[in-house]
Amino acid sequence: MYSDWQSLIEEGTYVEVDGTDVHHFDLGEGHPLLLIHGGGLSSSAEMNWGAVLEGFAEQFRVIALDQPGFGFTDPRGEVDYYPAERAKFIIKFIEELGLDSVSVMGNSEGATISCHMALRRPNLVNHVIPVNGGMTIREFGTPAPSTKTNKPTIEDVREEVKKFREHYFTETKYHPFWREITDEKIERLYEIEQRNWEYNNKRDEVIRGTAHLYNKTLAYEGIPISRQPENFELPVLLPWSTNPFFSLGQYDDPGHDRGGEDPHEPLDDAYEFYKQLDDAQMHIWSDSKHHVQTDKAPEFIEVVTSFVQT
Repeated sequence: MYSDWQSLIEEGTYVEVDGTDVHHFDLGEGHPLLLIHGGGLSSSAEMNWGAVLEGFAEQFRVIALDQPGFGFTDPRGEVDYYPAERAKFIIKFIEELGLDSVSVMGNSEGATISCHMALRRPNLVNHVIPVNGGMTIREFGTPAPSTKTNKPTIEDVREEVKKFREHYFTETKYHPFWREITDEKIERLYEIEQRNWEYNNKRDEVIRGTAHLYNKTLAYEGIPISRQPENFELPVLLPWSTNPFFSLGQYDDPGHDRGGEDPHEPLDDAYEFYKQLDDAQMHIWSDSKHHVQTDKAPEFIEVVTSFVQT
């Protein structure tokens, strides 16, 4: 794991895909392992995967991108509101890098995108690893939590970082950004949010208005992923937490751990999905939250590495 945050961000580079300059990290050698971040305003390759990039680079060619409208990759417009379209774009990104076989891992909404990629291109994706992807293995019965935000200020970001450190992780020592917060890091996250907050709000308004609309948005070719485990023609690993928070806006909701008004239990749903897969493993951490890859970085690297190399 990177001990120096500045050294990590200096590894960032760009490649042009369909006229869009895609910010990404490309480290190490060997079998390609592609990492896909989630769908929050602050989500990006470095924020979601900074704790594990260097560790994975010891075993793989590890690639983590900022999707259009996230991190330091500019938005392309309404087309990227939808996981299916972002999956198609990431496939083009893979092909632009000249890769003909990858293992794909996605966290949160990135888990949904990783499954779209596996279902669309089983000849390209040879392992899929959805991490705490509650929206992948369930159907929403109530509207999804809103991700809308006001125009960020430096002070807003400072408060958000405090909430993240208190509620989003059980351990931050493995992540070079989250381990210790400095003014430079606050400014970096502020820059990310300033770049993307208007796009984030537009996307939220279009896809999260009702439970039906959000389920339709997440579905693969009109069918929720949770209803088609038999279509996964490749090995699947489900890394999971027993306490997978999804949104800063839910931290003050005492019913969140039990699903609030929605009776779904994400861990139960994940296990039911796992049981229906032909070739699957599931690994559950009890003392972890939504970013298990940060909380349990050394063990997480070991579990994923063993799965992909088997």
